[in-house]
Amino acid sequence: MAYDFTVRTRQDLIDAVQEYGIVPYFSTSIPGFSLEEHCSSAVLFSDTGDDTWAWKGPVIRATGCAYGKFFEKKSAYVSREVFLDLANYRRDGYDFDARYDDGLAKFQDKQLFDLIDANAPVLSKELRRTGGYAYSGRWQKTEGTKGFDTSVTRLQEQCYVIISDFVYTLDKHGNKRGWGVAEYSTPEKVMGKAFSDHVYRRTPAESRERTRFCGISLYRPAPPRNLKLAPRRFVENAPGLFLPHSPERQRELMFEGRRWYDLVRRSLRDGNTSVLASAISEKKMDASAAASQRLKKMDAIFWPYNLEEMRVNHSLVQNPAFSSGENSSYSNTGK
Repeated sequence: MAYDFTVRTRQDLIDAVQEYGIVPYFSTSIPGFSLEEHCSSAVLFSDTGDDTWAWKGPVIRATGCAYGKFFEKKSAYVSREVFLDLANYRRDGYDFDARYDDGLAKFQDKQLFDLIDANAPVLSKELRRTGGYAYSGRWQKTEGTKGFDTSVTRLQEQCYVIISDFVYTLDKHGNKRGWGVAEYSTPEKVMGKAFSDHVYRRTPAESRERTRFCGISLYRPAPPRNLKLAPRRFVENAPGLFLPHSPERQRELMFEGRRWYDLVRRSLRDGNTSVLASAISEKKMDASAAASQRLKKMDAIFWPYNLEEMRVNHSLVQNPAFSSGENSSYSNTGK
């Protein structure tokens, strides 16, 4: 199934989670496999508070999906139906106690899991306080046991722990303040019998075959020494599965200034500008041929320093694509 959608509203995101089953929040090593790459820049992050960051809790509640760091240590929405197979294969058929008894889980992970299981749903800050974990933030630092972030990420990747909601503190006027605080729980506590009675209904191998993607399964369990779901060596098998730059999306976003940066990120990911240069040549403008030729150089995707800045700061080195000898017209405009 090709990922070909654009998120402009909360409902768009809800529909995408329900239709595609897995929607990572930020871009991954697989092009086109994320909300970030299918989202209008106006709503990815905004000053109004009505953006994808603020929608996380409402989307979790509306869809009943699992949310957590499931892929490449990055957060993703996973629908309930898909999560059953994802959890079964990532857990390899083990509940957490059985995994620990067989020596497949670390003691510090068991301590944190037991704390979450006993108090779920529980806010991350309460977990740190109750468990005596150290915290080092911008405005606050506390001493204590280290390794909270590592353990809670590992428990999410193994699908024993999920983020069930995001809770905001309120000011004296009842307005949300700051960013939402993650509320942790277990799938068994959040989804109940719909999860616990069905998660192990298939063998892990059967769950693995339920969805194949880029030459591997999305349900691949996290290996002990490599927790990446989709290594870059599999990206070469991705063309055709995802459409981050479909014609429909180009038309929808044509006046929002996003297309250029999509192509720049694609160039950085690919290590060349062939897609970007081709897109410029297809515009068939008077200067398309010259622009396409210049953009064959990677340096050309970055802006040059303003000449006035270079006159003031002699330590600056001009972008080679705009240095003297290649850009006489540009140099002349700065004089």
